[in-house]
Amino acid sequence: MYPLNDPEDINEATQLINQYAASDWCKFIYTQHAKERAALRVIPADVIQSVLANGQVIEVRKEAYPNGRARYAYNVQLIDRYGRVNVVTAVVGSFQLLVVTTYTDVPD
Repeated sequence: MYPLNDPEDINEATQLINQYAASDWCKFIYTQHAKERAALRVIPADVIQSVLANGQVIEVRKEAYPNGRARYAYNVQLIDRYGRVNVVTAVVGSFQLLVVTTYTDVPD
């Protein structure tokens, strides 16, 4: 069973992702791409988890597969107190978050 009733509802996705990321039982899984991007952009795991726990979903992308199934990737954004815009793309699973990629925009 997919954990979201309406996977394209940004508010529902934000609420679930925030809940998952803030809980002790959530498992964070990082794709190789996410690990490489986080290392390249010097984004520590605690920042990534903070974005997911406190951020807002700003975009939903649906990825369709040939067998008819779909996967939804959520761009979660959090602007920190220094003005840095952090965006983490994650896929929601059952009691887990798959981190697909990360991005940080450092202001001038």
